[in-house]
Amino acid sequence: MGSWRMPQGQSKKFLLRERVPEMAVKSRFRVMVNSAKCVGCDLCRLRCSFRFTRTFRPSEAKLSVDWSESSRSFEVFLHDDCDHCSLCVKYCTYDALTVEAASSE
Repeated sequence: MGSWRMPQGQSKKFLLRERVPEMAVKSRFRVMVNSAKCVGCDLCRLRCSFRFTRTFRPSEAKLSVDWSESSRSFEVFLHDDCDHCSLCVKYCTYDALTVEAASSE
């Protein structure tokens, strides 16, 4: 088998971004949120941001984890551009995020 060479003028970072497009096709899964179980650890946001930027930058994640003073708990919000890939579910150790089959529309 021959060795693979990076195309001239392209960096590794460029190739990583090409493998995971900014907005992938909507998933056949739907991420469900149970904010009562969230402890605000931000693992979901870290993993999500890494998928899109290849850096751990929670501000770039497609979901938000915010403290609600009125309910005295964390609230999790999925952004409109979340494609429900379910990586956040995999890394949520407190089961605040779960996945179910998306309904066919």
